[in-house]
Amino acid sequence: MEEPGARKPQLIVYRMDGYTLPKRSGGLKCGDFWCKLRHGQTNVSGADLAVFSEIDVQHFVHPPNKRPSDVWAFFSKETQTTLNITKSLPEWNGMFNYSATFDRNNEANMHVFRAELERITPSGSIKFSPTPRMKPLRALWYLSHCSSENNHHGIRSGREQYVLELSKHIPIDIYSASEKPFCRQVFGDLVKEHGTPEPDMSDYMFYFSFENSLCRDCVTEKLWKVLESNSTTIPIALGGTSIEDYEIVAPPNSFIHVKNFTSPAALAEHLRYVAENDEAFHYYNQWRNEFTLVSHLRRGHGGDYLNLMPSLA
Repeated sequence: MEEPGARKPQLIVYRMDGYTLPKRSGGLKCGDFWCKLRHGQTNVSGADLAVFSEIDVQHFVHPPNKRPSDVWAFFSKETQTTLNITKSLPEWNGMFNYSATFDRNNEANMHVFRAELERITPSGSIKFSPTPRMKPLRALWYLSHCSSENNHHGIRSGREQYVLELSKHIPIDIYSASEKPFCRQVFGDLVKEHGTPEPDMSDYMFYFSFENSLCRDCVTEKLWKVLESNSTTIPIALGGTSIEDYEIVAPPNSFIHVKNFTSPAALAEHLRYVAENDEAFHYYNQWRNEFTLVSHLRRGHGGDYLNLMPSLA
């Protein structure tokens, strides 16, 4: 049933192997469209748009039949180096009309719907002022995986080794929701004991937004969860293939990238300077007085992929 005054509903067929449908799968607002979300079948005919994730592709022995009128999109929140698609991969060549990944050259880019930078009006409230911070020089890292071995193509970021070297110069606290015994093997006492209450990010001056692999344009939630918070914590970025990968999507002067420093020791020297200098600290937080980040994921109703509709329609 169509929503009043809306265009014809847009039916999305999504191969949800390993995922679940949101509780609300009909009457979803997708840009200028109202969408109906369904689990896909082997035969995807009848869909206005069929969306396949990398997980879906791996579950097919062969691609389903595709008619000339069918529209397919490939969607992935994973980096190129962590994808492990090997089954009948050549058979998928030319099957997709659209791609949505971190690559900025795709028809839809992950950053399109992760967050949008909006300028605050003159009447907007000031979120940050350069007052003494009352925070110690200490960096925080919430870590789900303590190894980058899930990288299938050998292009690892080396974040583990970087943090270990940096810990010789500044205090670092690591919290891991899983893999604690293995994490302690890698990082030793940097990993907090099981049962230690996790602190709030705002208690720390710096947070590690370190990717597990280095891929062009790949800036994941590791950066955004810091910038979207109300904290003045400064993200330290390790990722992408250049600093430009971050500069084109992040607020101006909102992060510190390790590529600007010749070594972990040189980065630590800069972090100490920021910790002791109000003007330097203000430099990395001034954007909060000028811009706000509108998170499309928080506003979404039916999952990340629904936000592709304005771009793909």
